Amino acid sequence: MNFKFIIALATTCLLIGHEALATEQSDPNQKEPIPQSIWQPNADGGALHVQSGLSCPPTVKTYRLQSHAVHDRFGFDVSCNYWNQAGDAVTIYLWRRTGETLDADLKRSRNELETAHPDSDLIPNSPSMPILARVPWLEAHYVQKDLMYDSGIWMTDLAGWTLFFRATYPTTRKSEAIAAMAVLAESVVSEVLPHLTNCAIAPEPGGNGKEITDVTLLMATVLTSAGLANIGKMQTETPLWCATTGSEIDGVPILIWQNAASSAASPLLATVTSLEKSPSFELTSNPLVTAVVGGAHKEFKGPIYMLTVVGEKDVRLYAVFDGRPSYQELGQIVANVLLGKKNPFASYDAGGKHVTINTGTSK
Repeated sequence: MNFKFIIALATTCLLIGHEALATEQSDPNQKEPIPQSIWQPNADGGALHVQSGLSCPPTVKTYRLQSHAVHDRFGFDVSCNYWNQAGDAVTIYLWRRTGETLDADLKRSRNELETAHPDSDLIPNSPSMPILARVPWLEAHYVQKDLMYDSGIWMTDLAGWTLFFRATYPTTRKSEAIAAMAVLAESVVSEVLPHLTNCAIAPEPGGNGKEITDVTLLMATVLTSAGLANIGKMQTETPLWCATTGSEIDGVPILIWQNAASSAASPLLATVTSLEKSPSFELTSNPLVTAVVGGAHKEFKGPIYMLTVVGEKDVRLYAVFDGRPSYQELGQIVANVLLGKKNPFASYDAGGKHVTINTGTSK
């Protein structure tokens, strides 16, 4: 199988708690922006959720986007909040379930709403108000006596993720809220669901490869890799990046992505990339490097993997592995790089003509 991964490292999120991450992007007092490895701003004022492909446009019908937020460390729980000029609210949530059922999600969401708004009374046996007819919805509808407002919650399954809407509106403007949610739901079902369905795959298992520290083997790998820098770059597959596993190592939130479009035709290719404004890490295995270096140095069991940061002008090498490393070992090295504990041991220019060897690999 063709192994490809992305690690998205939110350097602006290092050592930041959940509360800071959940701060609204539109808050002018916000000190730390939401990581672009989770939400990417669009030129029109909207936002794109990288993990799912959810797009929150700047306006929907009579509603305007007020904020987009992330409620966890890895971008598996996000929301967008919309208001209209009258103050009616529509919020779309999307989170990845971890074993819970949709019914359990509905029960929890109802409990949260009823606790936060004790003046809300559940409307028993209320008629169904699906916001998109071709999707099955779980619903609950409430009336808020004091404010004379109604509210409702809707949720449906998207390939193991929960799509959840919450709306608050006076009865006279209920149709406006339903219309806005229908537009958002249509976009999600048409664009997000196919992506999440394709990504509903088991994560690639971690390996047991070991980091190479022998200087001779490291230099042989660097020189061979530089010499083959422009060989084997043609790739016909269009990658399908899927967020699979998140872990926090030494305060660094690390998200592993897998290319679900990889085929068995190139079983030793892997990538690890950051989607934040931080170094982009790639874990790659070039069969030519393995053949050349492994053939000359029988110590290698192979395949040979390299952890690199590919810049506009050069490639920086941080580690070489004999075999594919475990997620934990890979994540620890990446965390050490971001925390300033590990430097590249070598680099070469994009054409592989100039190689630089650093005297130390860590601070």
